[in-house]
Amino acid sequence: MRKFFAIQVTLIILFSGLLSYVTLATDVYDRVKTGIVSVICLSCIKMKPAFEIKFFFRTANLENYPSFILENLSNGIIFLHFRVDSCKSCDYLDEVISDIFKCNLKRTHYLVTTSKLYGVNVTLFHINLDHVSKDKKSLYNLFNVMGSKGGVPMISIITLGRKNESVAPCYATLYGYQKKDRILDFIRECSKLYLENFKDFKPSLQNHRLKGDH
Repeated sequence: MRKFFAIQVTLIILFSGLLSYVTLATDVYDRVKTGIVSVICLSCIKMKPAFEIKFFFRTANLENYPSFILENLSNGIIFLHFRVDSCKSCDYLDEVISDIFKCNLKRTHYLVTTSKLYGVNVTLFHINLDHVSKDKKSLYNLFNVMGSKGGVPMISIITLGRKNESVAPCYATLYGYQKKDRILDFIRECSKLYLENFKDFKPSLQNHRLKGDH
């Protein structure tokens, strides 16, 4: 009986120690994550890629579209590609995007290039968030629709959509590694929207109109 009681006491002590360690480790992890990691590498946390095309008119942080976005929309759609240094999925996706746009993104921190796909000019903005200026980094928050749950690699395509009988910029965002055929499907869908709505697009009116839009 005494031996059984001693075993119970030992187990309780071990369990309490383990619980304290988990609590402490979790607190440390949360503080490190909050203080250091601003953009999560999705492959590092084993998150599956998301492929759901959902279009939004308002930016993710409710700020206006930058003027260069509106200017480029006069010539075609915009393909934003975000990555960071230590990210396996980012490396793999670089290869896919390099193939689509006939460019070399290896060890490239920032690149702008245009290709014609599905009858529309598609302008790629390749952005390594670890090596670009603050204004370029701010683009990530404009289109990161998942907020703190988002991460890289992240692709956003900005095209034109019709809302309330008017044409305005709209975009969809994908996270994680995507196969070439999925990215091409994404570009095809956005190109179709652009061709349907471009004739009624008036860039000079957009930010004024979006202030009261949701």
